Amino acid sequence: MRIGANSVVKRTTLSNKKLSKRVTGNSFKDLNPSYSDNFTLLNSYFVPLRSSTWSVSSNQLTTPTSASNYPILSNFDSRATDVISTISLASAGPGFAFWLIDENNWWAATTFYTSESEGYSTDNNSCQPCVTTPPWSYYCPNPGAFQCGCRSGPSQCCCSQGCCSPQGGGTSCSPCPGTRQRYKFYVKLFKAENGTISEVTNILLRSLCSVTSNNSPCTVGSTDNINGIQVSTSGNVITVRARDDANNFYGTAISYTAVSPNKGYKSGVIFTPGSTYLLSSVVTNINLVEQ
Repeated sequence: MRIGANSVVKRTTLSNKKLSKRVTGNSFKDLNPSYSDNFTLLNSYFVPLRSSTWSVSSNQLTTPTSASNYPILSNFDSRATDVISTISLASAGPGFAFWLIDENNWWAATTFYTSESEGYSTDNNSCQPCVTTPPWSYYCPNPGAFQCGCRSGPSQCCCSQGCCSPQGGGTSCSPCPGTRQRYKFYVKLFKAENGTISEVTNILLRSLCSVTSNNSPCTVGSTDNINGIQVSTSGNVITVRARDDANNFYGTAISYTAVSPNKGYKSGVIFTPGSTYLLSSVVTNINLVEQ
């Protein structure tokens, strides 16, 4: 089921009667009204912005619109700018748009992942003395496991998992350089003012790599272990926290005080660019409570 910039599919699964009065724009003063959606259907109160198209399938909300467009699906208009919202996701790029006035004025918190190659120092064991019988270069133990061999005489050595210094034969070993993949997992805060989109701040939650060594230790892995983010606003203070796969919040969070921000009463789902790892627009749930 698809909803686009020029088409809205009307459904009755979540009718206005099932939504809180303040969420649907009623002037009655309810206490902490809430809203939740598991994206079974896209209803008429969903409004796609920034020339985007959205669809749901198997309780997953997705968009084929390029992340570079910053597509937004505005899902309701609350009666408060102080909210707590939690959004469930499984990748980089999606997030929660809030204080939304129109497609050119909003704030958003999203996941952001990178994968890049980096150099590191491999492990270096001890120097192994050369066998004294010529030809010297043929007598290094397990020659396939060594980076260099003896070239001219028994005073030189072979290095176990290291590099001879100087290269080609020497009396000392140094770590050989290697290449590995580094994975970094962030949460970012964005804003759009009069159509100009900028990153406000970010926090690094996890940093993993494809291989470790004693000389360049790191945590080996490539999974994000992030299944959602929570955004809470109180006055001009914005707090963004990430939730792990065990539904516990990370201890590190964004806490940012906006200076004279323009605030709208709308909010919704956004898909943002820039990630080089696990980029996907899939969102499975959104929950919002007005404070």
